[in-house]
Amino acid sequence: MKLSFYLCLILYLMIGCTKRSPTTGVSSDSDLIAQAKAYFQDSVSKQFIPGPSSNPRLGSAKDIDWPRAVVMSSSQGEMVIAPVQFSKRLLLSCSFNRNVAFDVSDITQVIFYKDSEGRFICEQITTLPDSSSTGSASFRGFIQSETWGGTPIRAFKYNADGSVLKSVLTTDTAQPTIPSGVSPAGFLIIDAVLDGCNYSADDPDDPIYWSETVGSTVVYVEDGGGAGGPSPHDYVSAATGGGGSGSVVSPLTVEVSSGPNPIGNIADYLKCFTNVGGSDHTYTVTVCINQPTPGSREPWSFSDGIDGTTNASNPVNTGHAFLIFSETYGGTQIVRNVGFYPTTFVLPGSSSSPGQLHDNESTSYNISLSVTVDNGQFFNMLNYVSARNNATYNLYSFNCTTFVINTLLSGGTILPMTQGSWPGGTGNNPGDLGEDIRNMTLSSSMSRNTTFSYHPNLGICQ
Repeated sequence: MKLSFYLCLILYLMIGCTKRSPTTGVSSDSDLIAQAKAYFQDSVSKQFIPGPSSNPRLGSAKDIDWPRAVVMSSSQGEMVIAPVQFSKRLLLSCSFNRNVAFDVSDITQVIFYKDSEGRFICEQITTLPDSSSTGSASFRGFIQSETWGGTPIRAFKYNADGSVLKSVLTTDTAQPTIPSGVSPAGFLIIDAVLDGCNYSADDPDDPIYWSETVGSTVVYVEDGGGAGGPSPHDYVSAATGGGGSGSVVSPLTVEVSSGPNPIGNIADYLKCFTNVGGSDHTYTVTVCINQPTPGSREPWSFSDGIDGTTNASNPVNTGHAFLIFSETYGGTQIVRNVGFYPTTFVLPGSSSSPGQLHDNESTSYNISLSVTVDNGQFFNMLNYVSARNNATYNLYSFNCTTFVINTLLSGGTILPMTQGSWPGGTGNNPGDLGEDIRNMTLSSSMSRNTTFSYHPNLGICQ
């Protein structure tokens, strides 16, 4: 059986994580920590020299937070544990639970233990708990071990039923060897791929994405015991603070924020449009989509986000959908931009908020669909929009994309209503609608644009 773990790039989201401090249930031992630090500086640090790399996780500068190092008991004897701090902000998520994501510095530690001959061994561990993990006694998720230089050693997947899948590196995936005593039913192959994002607050519009192939692994149910290294429980204890009473780092929390420019009086905002029949007035409605990942149905991705979808501290976004209304006659053009947002914020578990219309004239997009309509259809849509200023925003059932789809429907234009999934449920979203528009067969009254163009509000009236 094949199983892919895509540790990859994240709706309008906010960081909800803090650096793990593994202090619960352990006792400090300054002498052992000093020995581990000396060993690291004399030997281990030389394995890794930061430099340009297509993989920022492997190429970025990093350091050990020695003042926060602690000692805990393990199957290998006393073990030193210390947090690792990366110089760049690197973000990871994993495919077995796409609902959570983490800053790499929050989920990376280094451990030191001694082998049977008393020699130090150093491993860097990366821990990706799922949303239900609260401590070592109930940990569920993925832990990967590698050398300080980045060479994979072993990995474990901890399941809800208490079982543990252990990864053993192999180059023979066509005819893998089942370990002695392991039932074929508990044996599978994993193609492990890590994807990530380097987000910089100094350059928020240019995040760097990467993908690293860990390689194919033989995986089997772990019966306990370290087999030449720490046991699965040792890794969890190190990750959660030791002693069975620690806690895992909190993941990112999905949050949809309010918009960039609330429209105080929608009737006044739209009053310049005139309801005139005949051929001398042209009415157009444009659906604008900023997909989280342009050209993809992904409902969210790691990036700086766009105006109104995230705040300055949020490296994750789910894009946005909004409308441009345009009336042209003679040498006059009236243009207004409208989008729908929650007044405060919404997130799984609190998915509704009073809705609010916002002016999106400066909001970016990567794909749009323009529809020429008559005056009756145009004003049916304007009336629908005006009535939504007090509607309830719901993350799943009535969000910015649902608002756009329903507005067009009120004027007789049917758009696809593909639903995608994200933490907590499913619903219409910019990723799917953008791809639906890209693949639509257009009528003579429609045109599609895949290049951003400026769309300021135009026209004034008394």
